[in-house]
Amino acid sequence: MPFEPLFCDRCHESIPDADLECGKAVRLGGRVLHVACAFRRAMPGPGRALTFLLALAAGAGAGFAIVRVQALEAERRAAPKVVSADDLARQLDALDGRIRATFDANRAATAEQVKALGLDLRDANVKSLDAATASLRAELQRQADATVSRFEANEQQLASIKEWVGEVRARAAALAQPRPAESAAVPPAPVPAPAPPTPPAVEPPGPQVAPPAPGRPAVDPEAQARIDDELARLLKMLKDPDPSRSFSATYKLKELKDLRASPALVETLLKHKDYYTRLGAATALGELKSCDAVPALIDALDDKDELVRVAAGEAIATIRGEATKPLVGLSKKELRTVKDDLSRWWKENEGAVRTRLAQPQPKAP
Repeated sequence: MPFEPLFCDRCHESIPDADLECGKAVRLGGRVLHVACAFRRAMPGPGRALTFLLALAAGAGAGFAIVRVQALEAERRAAPKVVSADDLARQLDALDGRIRATFDANRAATAEQVKALGLDLRDANVKSLDAATASLRAELQRQADATVSRFEANEQQLASIKEWVGEVRARAAALAQPRPAESAAVPPAPVPAPAPPTPPAVEPPGPQVAPPAPGRPAVDPEAQARIDDELARLLKMLKDPDPSRSFSATYKLKELKDLRASPALVETLLKHKDYYTRLGAATALGELKSCDAVPALIDALDDKDELVRVAAGEAIATIRGEATKPLVGLSKKELRTVKDDLSRWWKENEGAVRTRLAQPQPKAP
């Protein structure tokens, strides 16, 4: 029979037959491996722990068997050459018993090690699950806190809206009361020209004071600076994408009563996506009695939300100084008629209204 060389399936080095006989190499599942390669193959990953332990047990058993066989062989050589068949049978039986006992002991030890390894893996899985549960609980708590914060912000916004709706209803009830028609403007009697005044004494120039905003009384420079800062902050807040902040800005601009906010409020009324903010802008323009906002308020009568249309109509009534027909439940044709009437009225009475409210004509573009 021709000689067939053997090679290790892991390191691919040749394996003499003597290595298999002395236990330096083993056969596992149809493969030939050096004992060290078998150990390295079994070492990586928890899935190969059993293979490693079995290889370790097999190597230990083979090594013990080989050493014992060698010892017995040495004893046999040292013993007298004449050995009966019965003695040989007894020795073989004893050797077989010892080998079986050693193998059973190694198998029991291997089973204990596998059991301990399984317990270790189970403990690791339990710890991993505990960590994942703690992380999930923390995320759920964070989500719950964020939801509670949003609910609180919504409750504050609803409280502000409720207060504002009460003001709007009270204003609507007041405007519903019959009022005398605005008397026609009577030209004032001519006043005799006064005598030329005596030239006043020349005083040293004082600090320059910025002219007050239209519709506001004169204030000292420090107070005016505070008003300017507050106006700039509210106008920036009016452009905030958060509807609750932009709505709050319209409410505060209504309280500030500064006509310089009219252009920004007009843009908000016509372009903002949130209808509460558009409603707030219409109400604020009515509170300011802004003549520059009348065309935009008339256009807002076509708003898709009825509350905004009602607020725009009440703002026009406030600027006009007399009650108007409530804009609730009107058809498109009726709204068109109201818009045409208001546009005609504004074209005919803009100058008189601006004079009454002490608001100058807009500058030509």
